[in-house]
Amino acid sequence: MRVGIDCRKIADYGIGTYIRGLLGGFAASDVDAAFVLYVPSNQGDLVPRDPRFEIVHDDSPQYSVREFFALQRQIERSKVGLFHAPHYVTPMTTVPTVVTIHDLIHILYPESTPNLLAPYYATWMIGRSVTRSRRVLTVSDTVRRSIIERWPGTAERIVITPNGVDARFFERVDAGRTVEILRACALERGRYFLYVGN
Repeated sequence: MRVGIDCRKIADYGIGTYIRGLLGGFAASDVDAAFVLYVPSNQGDLVPRDPRFEIVHDDSPQYSVREFFALQRQIERSKVGLFHAPHYVTPMTTVPTVVTIHDLIHILYPESTPNLLAPYYATWMIGRSVTRSRRVLTVSDTVRRSIIERWPGTAERIVITPNGVDARFFERVDAGRTVEILRACALERGRYFLYVGN
């Protein structure tokens, strides 16, 4: 099977980390599939080397009308049997689609973005994606419940797939080194809180 993956956000932080982890996982697996990766022309070096990965350059502007049709043409030319959108923007295509919805931040907390149109765009695009996609992947039950609350009838298509954790986060650090790092940051062991979200 040929699977298309929208990798246009591969250099981003959150979604980019997700895409890079996904590609790394496929590269490390023995899954019998070919992957067509739609990547900006200046970011192909972020894709792991794997003979199953075919890079197709796509520089269409994100969150634009043009991206719907440009990516649609790329998908149809690539003759993929399945398309994965790793964030809520899904192109106009008749190819079966899987979408990942990480959160509903722009909808639930419209004040979180300086763009006044973002909540409206997100509501429209997420609604379109969850109602048209064959499967909807979410990272938590909270997101799953939020989607079902807003778009009833989607429950049977939603699958919870928690984010993976890179193996490097399981490496043990020498206790003495940990103390040095905490001191350098003016922190005391057990007396701080680390938050890595937005």
